[in-house]
Amino acid sequence: MLLLACAAAPVLGAYAAAPSAAIGGSCQAQLATAAPDADSSGIDADTPADACTFEICTEDYETCTGGGAPLSTLQLVLSDEFTAPNQSFAAGAGNPRWTAGNMWYSGTADWEAYKPEQVTTEGGAAVLTIERLPEGQPATGLSQRGQFDRNVVWTKKDLQYKSGWLDSWNKMCFTGGYVEARVQLPGDPGIAGFWPAFWLMGNLGRAGYMTSTDGMWPYTYDHCGGDAVGREFGDQGPIPQRFSACPDPKGVNRTLWGLLPGQGRGAPEIDIIEVKSGKGKSSGGNQPRYPFTLLPLHVAPLIPENTFWTETDADGNTVPGPGQYIPQQDQFWTDLEFWKGPFATNQQDRPGDKVRDVMGAYAQLDESFWTDYHTFGLLWQPGEYIRWYIDGTFVYELNKEALRAQSNGSYTVPERLIPVEPMYVIMNLALSDSFGTVKEEDLPYPSQFKIDYVRVYQNPDNVSTTCDPGDHPTEQYIACNRDLYLISEEEQALVTATCLGAPSCASEANMDYTGADLKTPEGLSLRYNSTTPRQCCEACQKNAACGAYTWAQDYDGTWYCYLKDRSGSFTRTPKEGPISGVVYDAGATVPRGPTNSSSTGGLPASTPNSIPGAIPVGSASGTSRLLGAGVGLAAAAAAAVLVL
Repeated sequence: MLLLACAAAPVLGAYAAAPSAAIGGSCQAQLATAAPDADSSGIDADTPADACTFEICTEDYETCTGGGAPLSTLQLVLSDEFTAPNQSFAAGAGNPRWTAGNMWYSGTADWEAYKPEQVTTEGGAAVLTIERLPEGQPATGLSQRGQFDRNVVWTKKDLQYKSGWLDSWNKMCFTGGYVEARVQLPGDPGIAGFWPAFWLMGNLGRAGYMTSTDGMWPYTYDHCGGDAVGREFGDQGPIPQRFSACPDPKGVNRTLWGLLPGQGRGAPEIDIIEVKSGKGKSSGGNQPRYPFTLLPLHVAPLIPENTFWTETDADGNTVPGPGQYIPQQDQFWTDLEFWKGPFATNQQDRPGDKVRDVMGAYAQLDESFWTDYHTFGLLWQPGEYIRWYIDGTFVYELNKEALRAQSNGSYTVPERLIPVEPMYVIMNLALSDSFGTVKEEDLPYPSQFKIDYVRVYQNPDNVSTTCDPGDHPTEQYIACNRDLYLISEEEQALVTATCLGAPSCASEANMDYTGADLKTPEGLSLRYNSTTPRQCCEACQKNAACGAYTWAQDYDGTWYCYLKDRSGSFTRTPKEGPISGVVYDAGATVPRGPTNSSSTGGLPASTPNSIPGAIPVGSASGTSRLLGAGVGLAAAAAAAVLVL
């Protein structure tokens, strides 16, 4: 395999040569001096003084790999040292940076449930622990399923494993800069199975919440049209971009949700590490050398068939194409990613699947990554390039040239973007054979993925540490569509904004609101055939007498929406299956009409578009809401995704 090698190892990053303490003050004080308008509250006071700045070359590849490369001094803008012991990161714990996962990650058919108790701090590190549970004592995880599962929106899984997930969604985001974590990997480097990851996602998608990511992930695209590749795969192909650069269709006004008109939006994904353990090489051909980490950007839309971002050399080897650099290091043997996608001719020329292109590389790791701490970093210049680092050594670059417009002569896809969205941080420890072989009986339990720190540095002249930047806003869209992002009463605290431009709903899974049903003229409970709870929310919004609703399944397997009288009183009754919610009018901070005393009054989702309402049906049984055995849990808003 021929790689783009440099005459000498490029020195593209190093901690500031002069200790920041010599400059004076804490990291917060130094940021206030360097960038007076920047918010320094995201910096951990325990970050050491010698880590307040970071020097790295931020110029183009040729400049940074030449002799005497110029170094830019970046300022610490976000950090967590995880110093305080026994921290809780549950959704209701109020941690200002992080939330621990409480779900089953259905997107990759994981074997584990993520539970908040599997994430804590000890020894100055965040610790994510995976355990194998005794027979008959499974962990339970809710999963919000999206449009890929057209008729299943909520599912609950009882799983033999539980593990840890930590993310900063809607709390701690940044746009551009250098992000680094110092970690120790879990398990044994020679035993395949554990899947530790440190990655970024755009704030408009909450990872694991599939109705929030449908039509968002992993789009990084700002054009109207050119996004039809893969539609031939039907339900297995890509979901259309929810908000493209095209004008809104009739009845839709994205500005009511705080979005900018004519701007393509998405939730791109950058994986800083995704580690595969094991021994030797994969089966067949010139395969990766285990253990290793993947270094990909996931991107949509797909480029046309018979187009590639790689090239073939004179010897028939697949090599990096324009906009990719792999400056080979002795320490971290690096090569293009292996994954034969549906448009590929071999295992390296076009990785991906029927939904996305996966542009990346992999780097071999040694056993010390499992016994000691090592650093993994990413330098991200929005719209320009992404560079991956291991222990300060540059191992791979992907720049905008690799995402250039592509045409096969009959169809053209304009350029896709090096991500420009505000991104948040995710760290998780998974187990799934969708990622590779799992030596289930050989893996050591419990095992721990340890994170010593997470730090983000930016140019002090261009600090952006908000989840809601003016050029790519997210706050109002999320506030107006909470049902896409939140599945429980506890999680409502993760979204603090009020939806200003449209009615919205606050919903919760596995909850039945009983009593206070609106009545038909015949005295029967008013109910509607309703495909999704989003339609139920809309029906309530359009009925001035309605203040709340329950979406539940009847004896015959049909899902119905029951509307609640805003002047009545209902009881919140935990029950597997229904999803219930309350309605807020635009700008309101309390729901319509009275609710029972046990209701939080804060549960929300909105739809300023014109999805057809449900059709009322008669009911001799009136209030019947019996759930059949084994029925999947109700969830939110697949219909809205289809319209958008």
